[in-house]
Amino acid sequence: MRLPVWAMGASLLLLLPEAATADTATDAELKAFANCRACHAMKPGGRKLPGPPLDNIIGRQAGTLDGFAYSKAMKVAGREGLFWNAETLDAYVANPRAVVQGKKFLPGIRNADTRRKIISYLMHQSGS
Repeated sequence: MRLPVWAMGASLLLLLPEAATADTATDAELKAFANCRACHAMKPGGRKLPGPPLDNIIGRQAGTLDGFAYSKAMKVAGREGLFWNAETLDAYVANPRAVVQGKKFLPGIRNADTRRKIISYLMHQSGS
């Protein structure tokens, strides 16, 4: 799957030193991730949510986490080579339907700084 040029450029924001070198999530990252908590847990188990758990998402092939009932569109995207990294997550969180056609998801988060903080938080949780 090819990402639009803007998504690749926006991903450069994710490489800023404060996002890449911090050992723990910041309060700002936790606050930004609050946008995701209604649908996603970090760890499997607990209450059933509409989205899959996001722990260790960095490097994961889309639509492949055992025990979660993914949409057909997400499974197809994974089979076609969609893996989650800073660039693909940024593009997906910004405009999910542009990355995974046919996927029903909220409209996305347009604010690049909020997306950067969310992805930085996910990277911390994935040990990246």
